[in-house]
Amino acid sequence: MPHSSLQPTSTSRSRRMFKTSHVYQRVRNNQSQSPPRASSSETGSSRSSPFVSRSSSPLPRSSSPPRSILSHHDSPDEEDILSDPEPNTTVDNVSNDYLVSKGCILGRIRLMWDDLHPILEEGMLIDAGKFVRHRRWASEYHDLISVIPLAPDLVLASGEGGLQHVAAELDFRRGKACATDVSTIKANIHQWYEFQPAIDAVGGRHLLGFHHAAIGRMLCPADLDWDDPSVRKALQDGKKQILPSNFPRVFWKDEIIYGDFFEGFMQGELVVKAFLHIFIGPSAARDTSTSRSTRQGNAAIHGITTVTVYAIAYAATILRFVLSGQSTMSCGARTKGKWPYKDFYNELVQTMQGMDTDDLEDLMGWWQDTIFGGYDDENDDEDNRSSMAARMRAQAKEKQARKAAEEAAATATAAAQLTA
Repeated sequence: MPHSSLQPTSTSRSRRMFKTSHVYQRVRNNQSQSPPRASSSETGSSRSSPFVSRSSSPLPRSSSPPRSILSHHDSPDEEDILSDPEPNTTVDNVSNDYLVSKGCILGRIRLMWDDLHPILEEGMLIDAGKFVRHRRWASEYHDLISVIPLAPDLVLASGEGGLQHVAAELDFRRGKACATDVSTIKANIHQWYEFQPAIDAVGGRHLLGFHHAAIGRMLCPADLDWDDPSVRKALQDGKKQILPSNFPRVFWKDEIIYGDFFEGFMQGELVVKAFLHIFIGPSAARDTSTSRSTRQGNAAIHGITTVTVYAIAYAATILRFVLSGQSTMSCGARTKGKWPYKDFYNELVQTMQGMDTDDLEDLMGWWQDTIFGGYDDENDDEDNRSSMAARMRAQAKEKQARKAAEEAAATATAAAQLTA
């Protein structure tokens, strides 16, 4: 029987096993021929980029191609998504909870569905100067280390089994985080909106989706008329196929679609509440008009200060599932009875990245204002150059400089008197 295209042949499996078992040695051999990276103090940088490994391991710089899957319409602040809460963390002093913490946030802000093992494997080979066919994996590798800069170092530090261990741990934690978001939103969504009739998103899922009047309208594809009885019946009976590219009305502000499809797109109230619930905290989603809980949410814990299309798409994908009648969430690819949420997430990311530059900037600015009150590290630094704190620091430096000059002059005078 010929091999299915979905199953690797014995030859391809052997090749993969060979590559996996030799990643460690290949990268190590390359390291011995490569000079160490310059530290931030050597390069004059006062703040390390979240897209560069902050570890002490001398991994060579990447020679990989540009991030081909990303549009040039990315938000200008995309690379500032993470602050630097662990500037001195290295593979030698990293906590045992490092992979747990990073795995929990990875899917929420970057890679929701992707297989992490080949991404790490191919990415590390590229960093070792090897030519790689899988450009997509190489691109996603840089997304991965932007969130988990010590991942390659931990692979190497763990020996030949490190690749499997790190990938498996990250994947496990990513899955648990997604499951947590799904279960907690199921338990809280009835507090975000007055559903008529009332819903039980945990135990009454068979009554959700297109079988619920209000939710059916929300999930109805934007190009269909829910008020048309024939459309409504076709959706409820499953005779009308819903594709991942059929975005639901709930994604638009007030569920109204205008001639310009991007007007109000991804500004729906429930999308925002799902984002707040995941990144700020459940209390923020329940009532945005009151002061928020002092308990730290995922954004605060992980130093996230900027909204990105990935994070929006993640929250929207979770919301879409919770509103549906499907019992379990999965990528859905080639799985009978499972809706393709992986394709749906990718469609959302690509659609937002493909927006007109001005439209995308407006959308991301709106989200930044809504979630973080417009706070931006870069703008904050620029605006505060004339603040009282900045002026006081400048004055202190001037005093220190004058004092040093006076001491130097006094020393020079004393030396001159001794030699006279």
